[in-house]
Amino acid sequence: TPPELLLDDWDVTWKRDFAEQLPKEGNNVIMNFCTVLPFAKCALKASVGQQHHVYGPPKVYNQFEEVVCVILLKSLDLLGYFTHPPQQKPLGTDESGTSLFAEALSDVHWRYAEQGVLFIELIRTGALNCQAFKPPYSNPSDNVVTITLMTDPNVLLISRVLSIVPMNLKSEDWGSNIVVRDLCAFHVLFKSLYKTLRNLCEIIMMIMFMDNRVKATSINMDSATLFTELANRLPFNDNINTAMGIVVYYLLLRQHNAQGNTPQERWQTLQMEKIFPCCKDIRGDLSRAYGFWHESIRVVAKLEKGSAIAGPLYQQFVEADRLLCNTMAAFSIPPYPR
Repeated sequence: TPPELLLDDWDVTWKRDFAEQLPKEGNNVIMNFCTVLPFAKCALKASVGQQHHVYGPPKVYNQFEEVVCVILLKSLDLLGYFTHPPQQKPLGTDESGTSLFAEALSDVHWRYAEQGVLFIELIRTGALNCQAFKPPYSNPSDNVVTITLMTDPNVLLISRVLSIVPMNLKSEDWGSNIVVRDLCAFHVLFKSLYKTLRNLCEIIMMIMFMDNRVKATSINMDSATLFTELANRLPFNDNINTAMGIVVYYLLLRQHNAQGNTPQERWQTLQMEKIFPCCKDIRGDLSRAYGFWHESIRVVAKLEKGSAIAGPLYQQFVEADRLLCNTMAAFSIPPYPR
C-alpha cells in the first residue's frame, strides 16, 4: 500500500512566486494547469502515518491568485500528476515532484491547458480510441444528413481529438443538417469527464472554505463574493460542443471532392461556410484545432516513452498525423502559432 502522505498545502506566495514566474498576456497573468506545474515542488507534508510530523500551522491563503493556484495544484495532485516520496524520506526535503502525466502536460502550450488535461484523462481512462461506436438502431430524420461511420480509423481518431477544442459559434441554431453519430456518442463520454473534472475543482474549493484556509478579509471581498469569483476562475466552466469534430470529420470526408489549382480555390469548392452557417470563422478555428493537434502529438510521444499508452494506439496517432497534416497543407491552413 502507498504511504499515508497528505500533500494538502502549497507554500506559494503571490509576490514571491507568481509575479515573476507565470507568463503574461498583456497585463494579465496566465494561471492554469500548465503554468502552475513548476510549483509542484512547493508542496508541504501535513502528516506521515500515525506520527503526524507537521511543518507548522495549516497554511492560510491571503491572495486571490494563491487560492486559484492551490485549487489547481490540489486537483492535479488528486489526479496523480504529482509523485509522493516514500514514507522513510528525511524531513525537510522536497515532498513532491512531477509524474509522467505532469511531464506530458508540461509539453502543452498554456493556451491549451484545459484541453491538455482532458486529452490525457481521456487516454488514461481508455475513452479515446479509434474504434467506431455501434448504434443500437437507425432511424434518421428526413431532413438530416447522417454521415455513415467511416472505416478509416484515422478519421475517427482525429475528429474525436479535435472535438475537445471549442468552436466559436454564432448565437443561433446549428443551422447545418450534418450529423455525425459517432461524435455524438463520443461527446457523451467527453461531457461526463468534463463535468467530473469541474466537480473536482469545485469540491476542493469548498473544502478550503470549510477548513478556513481562505482569508476573505485579506482579499477585500466578502465570503459570498469571493466564492463566486473563484468559481468563475476555475477551469471547465464553458459551454462545450462537438462542432469542431463535426467540421473536421466533414472536411476529411469531402477533401477529395475539392477542385482547383490553389488551396483557396479548393477550399471554396467545398462551400464549408455555407454548409456550417453557424460557425463564425471556420478557417481560424481549424487553425486553433490544428495547433492543439500538434500539442497532443507531443503528449502522446511522451506517454509512449513512459509506456503509458498502448503501442497500437500510438501508431494510429502517427498515421493520423500524416493524414491531418496533408489535409491542412492542401487547404493552406497553418497550425495556430505557439
